[in-house]
Amino acid sequence: MNEANDQNEVVLANLPAGPTERRIALVIGLVLLAIGVVTVPFGTVRFQGSNARPAVLFSLTFLADLITWFLLISQFRIVRSRALLVLPSGYLFTSVMNIPQILTMRGQFSPTGLLGAGLQTGLWLALADVTGYRAPEKTGWTNRSFDIFLTNPRKRGYKTPKNSETS
Repeated sequence: MNEANDQNEVVLANLPAGPTERRIALVIGLVLLAIGVVTVPFGTVRFQGSNARPAVLFSLTFLADLITWFLLISQFRIVRSRALLVLPSGYLFTSVMNIPQILTMRGQFSPTGLLGAGLQTGLWLALADVTGYRAPEKTGWTNRSFDIFLTNPRKRGYKTPKNSETS
């Protein structure tokens, strides 16, 4: 076996799920379903208005994207695929973009938003966030063929010289 195949066997995504992993996934799914069923009766309860909801959501999204970034970077360090490096970069970008979005949102830290925000600043930041995350994915930067294109000069159309000495 070559070295690339040896490295790919180590990746968790390439390993089959055993009975223990399936049981754990089933238990987690059932617990989440039970939490959902328990909260259904409280769906009609009205609470006081609060501006804290967006701040909590952006904070949780920030943390979830950072955790996902860390896991994908860990996979990249094992596999060493440049195509795999693009995906965590998108998650890091999305995570960092949550900071100016919450700072410019009206009513969170000041009535008009921080950083000299206008009426549409948050929307433009959200658009840049979504576009910056999805652009590499939609343009094919995460394909295996892109990784081969980057690592193999012959696939790019370059001819490697056999002997660089001239007589």
